[in-house]
Amino acid sequence: MKVLSLEEMLQLPEPQEYDAGIYFLWKDGALTYIGKSKHICERLYHQTCMNRNLPLYTGRRAKLVPFDKVTCLVLETGPFCSPRLGAQLLHHERAYIAAYQPAFNQDNQNGFT
Repeated sequence: MKVLSLEEMLQLPEPQEYDAGIYFLWKDGALTYIGKSKHICERLYHQTCMNRNLPLYTGRRAKLVPFDKVTCLVLETGPFCSPRLGAQLLHHERAYIAAYQPAFNQDNQNGFT
């Protein structure tokens, strides 16, 4: 699997409805977070709500992730996901996190998420 350069990742499109894949959060042109989702738009909506209302969230994994741009590497699109998608998402996400180690992918207790 080829890991894209930062320049290539920055040029990827924004997610569309039913996109599944790896998403990249950017703040002022810097990569801040890499995530995976079977429903990227839904996941980003949840993150935006967390960013606005963080004091109300009590979950251990809730954290503020500042971003002003989102790009995504679409692995599948459509209302239904293939059975192999979960493994593909995990493989791609781990490769990108290992390559770029964004600050907000770090967990102070356990290393990278």
